[in-house]
Amino acid sequence: MTASKRLYWILTIAVVFFVGSIWVPALGYFAMAIDALVVVALVVDYALTPSPSVITAVRNVTDRLSIGRQNDVQIELYSRSPRTLTCRVRDDYPPELESDANEFDFALNGNSKATLSYNLLPRSRGGYQFGNI
Repeated sequence: MTASKRLYWILTIAVVFFVGSIWVPALGYFAMAIDALVVVALVVDYALTPSPSVITAVRNVTDRLSIGRQNDVQIELYSRSPRTLTCRVRDDYPPELESDANEFDFALNGNSKATLSYNLLPRSRGGYQFGNI
């Protein structure tokens, strides 16, 4: 789970209030209230976020990639969650290869399957090791 930019902006506002409380002490109470609300929101978000184990992913790519040609890669995602999930998927392909996609943002319906596709372009021979999805 990654914190959003929105969370960082809210925390920045709280810091501004804390700094402002040096000159106006009442601003410190606003900052503490913002911090308390952020903590409550984080706890609720954590409780509502499904476990990573409800999603499985499988990468399908040929054993041998063709040099100088686009090679299709497919990632199949399976959701066992009853709810629709907002997903961000990044495949750790070998850094020696060029890709036409770095990550995918999409909604995955509950108890369903999604297939993501992208292309890899190898420029030289070699054995390539893929990382995690």
